[in-house]
Amino acid sequence: GGAPLASELRQKFLDIFQLHPPRVVQIWGMTEGGWFTTFKYPEDDASGSVGRPVPGCEITVDCNNAIQLSDGRIAGELYMRGPSIMTEYIGAPEATSDTLINGWLRTGDIGYVHDGKVYVVDRAKDLIKVNCWQVSPTEVESALLESPGVEDVAVIGVGHGVDEHPMAFVVRTSDKCTAQDLRQHLYQTLARYKVVYCEFRFVDSIPKSASGKILRKELKRSVGAVGQTRRQE
Repeated sequence: GGAPLASELRQKFLDIFQLHPPRVVQIWGMTEGGWFTTFKYPEDDASGSVGRPVPGCEITVDCNNAIQLSDGRIAGELYMRGPSIMTEYIGAPEATSDTLINGWLRTGDIGYVHDGKVYVVDRAKDLIKVNCWQVSPTEVESALLESPGVEDVAVIGVGHGVDEHPMAFVVRTSDKCTAQDLRQHLYQTLARYKVVYCEFRFVDSIPKSASGKILRKELKRSVGAVGQTRRQE
């Protein structure tokens, strides 16, 4: 809840059910605008999409701060327009003007639209800048979840300025899984700049909220003084 559901994680859940797997679809929305997307029954989807816009909703992509994904697609901040969006933040005109742009609601989510389906990649505030390139924590997490040595994972950005880079907290299925193994695995699916400076920490569990959302702030606090974190070549 409250975060994109990776197609790999969705499949792991469905694999639990042998005879009668449930129908699992995502929805996407936020307090400021309600419910934006889902899949209408009986359509099912295994691509990781959060669905198609519900009636009355329009979705567009602002690519001013675009990021390039490993499959070559370009993602940007998703904007939504429809009858359900708020009119203002009470007593906060600056926040209102920053969020509502010519009738469009800035969602703060990074994603793209393909074949009429909406894909949410990450939160804009969680993106990691590596030598001026934007890196999505969720994209790195999804790639790591494809490794048989990974049970759970969370990725955050550490460091400042030119030293900013990803750090992956990994729950392993076996102690035989090493940081070098995971790095080589990532090189098979992600661009080199998204992998080369990535650090790995092996942990027993990932801190999450009651709804299952990764608590990235807790992970950053566990790192300590992030500005002193060194890159692992």
